[in-house]
Amino acid sequence: MTRSEFLYMFEHYMYEYVYNNNGLVTLHLLDGNGNPTESRVELSFNARGNRVGYKSLTAVSNSGAAYTFDENINPYVHMKWPEQFLEHESKNNAVTMGSYSGSGPVEIQTTSEYQYGNDGFPTQVLRKRLDPSTGQYVQYSRKVFTY
Repeated sequence: MTRSEFLYMFEHYMYEYVYNNNGLVTLHLLDGNGNPTESRVELSFNARGNRVGYKSLTAVSNSGAAYTFDENINPYVHMKWPEQFLEHESKNNAVTMGSYSGSGPVEIQTTSEYQYGNDGFPTQVLRKRLDPSTGQYVQYSRKVFTY
């Protein structure tokens, strides 16, 4: 078990991270006295070390996301940045991300297309965000990596 504190703008969050041997990390949101609240986040990792699932569970709602990965090197995993939801801890690069709310189906909302150098590290990524209601891509971003 690990405890972490995060300051974001004017908000102060405290989490307790509980790890198990099956690739599940549970984050309990703590109150101002350090006691667990009813809110928690479950992060699931596959055997390759990729975060394949995210669930936010509160007393009033549930939501989450599912991810798929390629087989190439994720450069962020080597940076060791402190992260609230371990978003850069995956060994490989996420190529799709779908989200859901309640018990609804997972809809693919973001796709990432990577180009790689000879060393296996990405040289650029094009991300496309889909509006599920229209089926149209509504946002594009391109990131170029230099090492």
